Amino acid sequence: MLFLRCVVAGALALLLHAPLAWGAWPQAGHKFVGGVRAVLPDGSGGAFVATSDFSEVIVERFAEDGSHVEILRVPTSPQWAIDSDGSGGFFLAWRADVESNGRVNLSRYSDLGEQIWTMPVSAMQAGNEHLLGIVAGQGGDVYVGTYYNYDESVLRLMRINSEGLRPVDWPSEDLVVDGHGFDAWSFERDGSGGVVVGFSTWGTDIHRVLAQRFDSTGSRLWSWDASSDQLSGIRTHPDGTGGTFIAWVTPEPAVQVTHLAIGGETVAGWPDSGLRISCAGRVDLPEVSLCSDSSGGIFLAWAQNLDYNDVHALHLNGDGSVAPGWARCGNLVSRGEGNQDEAVCVPDGAGGVLIAWQDWRHYGNGDGGGSIEPFAVRLAADGTLVTGWSAGGMSIASPTVAFDLIVIPDGTGGALVGWSFTYNFVGGLQHIRGDAVYGPRLTETGRPSIRMSTPWPNPFESRLEFVIDLPRAERLSVAVRDVMGRRVATLKHPDIQHAGPNTIRWRGDDEGGSPARPGVYFIEVHSESGVRSKRVVKIQ
Repeated sequence: MLFLRCVVAGALALLLHAPLAWGAWPQAGHKFVGGVRAVLPDGSGGAFVATSDFSEVIVERFAEDGSHVEILRVPTSPQWAIDSDGSGGFFLAWRADVESNGRVNLSRYSDLGEQIWTMPVSAMQAGNEHLLGIVAGQGGDVYVGTYYNYDESVLRLMRINSEGLRPVDWPSEDLVVDGHGFDAWSFERDGSGGVVVGFSTWGTDIHRVLAQRFDSTGSRLWSWDASSDQLSGIRTHPDGTGGTFIAWVTPEPAVQVTHLAIGGETVAGWPDSGLRISCAGRVDLPEVSLCSDSSGGIFLAWAQNLDYNDVHALHLNGDGSVAPGWARCGNLVSRGEGNQDEAVCVPDGAGGVLIAWQDWRHYGNGDGGGSIEPFAVRLAADGTLVTGWSAGGMSIASPTVAFDLIVIPDGTGGALVGWSFTYNFVGGLQHIRGDAVYGPRLTETGRPSIRMSTPWPNPFESRLEFVIDLPRAERLSVAVRDVMGRRVATLKHPDIQHAGPNTIRWRGDDEGGSPARPGVYFIEVHSESGVRSKRVVKIQ
């Protein structure tokens, strides 16, 4: 799933310059056979929406009124990424699993889905490449990130120009960014034709969070490095003046953020070790989102666990000071029965922020057919609610089941929100206006329900644990499923468990006792008081 997060990171940085008019969008959003993996502006007030069921990619073009037409359908592997080309079309990269060497290829398509050119990305012939993601540069150029599995993972970066050629000023054997294994990365434009690459690595005794900036010739302009016994979950975001914000997660886990100037030095006012912005509870890894305030500052949104996950946000000025109206440790954005996960923020174009998240408050209680809904709220620069919105957020698509949220602003204070339902790859898309779309849906049943803590550590290598809090003694079953919905392991059979906290552990093994493969899994909890689910990532 790592490459999908690169797609998300690239989409978050894009603004729709023309407004999307409110058309005949259904209450539950447009549905897709296949999960929504990218939403990109088309430069004309509409958007490209890419979906996939892991056997083929379908690209549809949505107009301002919500009408849409399919423009591309191509077979591909699970590893693919898409980004706008800056001219109304788009790039599509994929790993060719049908080839013996598994090379990564890149194609450019017009706004009508016509292929302009296609090519293998790497100049190397060794193969065994894996795609991390792509991000468009300037003038139709595109950067592609890959890694190679030899003795260790090697992260490589290459640049392709608008004609599908390797620029003569780019290193002939591609750019080696790092020579160590890594478990998370972020990929952003720097606003000057280059890119900023952020990644976290693992080693025998030490974990590192790094960020490096490269210009269009592949020259490294600066390198920033933080080391500890455990660091993970990195995000980067340009500050609009050539600098970069970097957020990562510390062992507690807690959110840490710093601000680097155009030359890579720490901006005055920021501590060298970064500013800790979450003060209590554990952060739901790696769901930390960054977005610009259009004035040199930054908004951050994350899910933080006290008794269960709640959405928090913070607005920082460029000098590290907390913006007026915001608490030093962040404002509570939403707290509801069940978890609030996958917080994503985008600028509203007026100095404020729109925050969307996956909300479980209506799951398993008979309301909305067991929905796990995308919720959203819009806040002004000082943290106050924008007129028309409700405290705690409101459902923007109901009933539905939404995972892996992707959000891009619409240029009028609203946003397009895409999502996937991982178990059966039914995706959706909804447009929410800046003045709010649906009324609040915050009623609670009042009956006791099950609570589930954030699994820790996450990502994990060989062991994690979490707590299930039952309101009374009752039957409890816990299973681990993969992204296809297949049962991987049973952690608790449907037996009676005592009321109160019950600690559950998973050693990363499958039903047969063998280590499960690295990847994304879902821990599924069923009891008489409700159902809960948490996403975890197993690394090597």
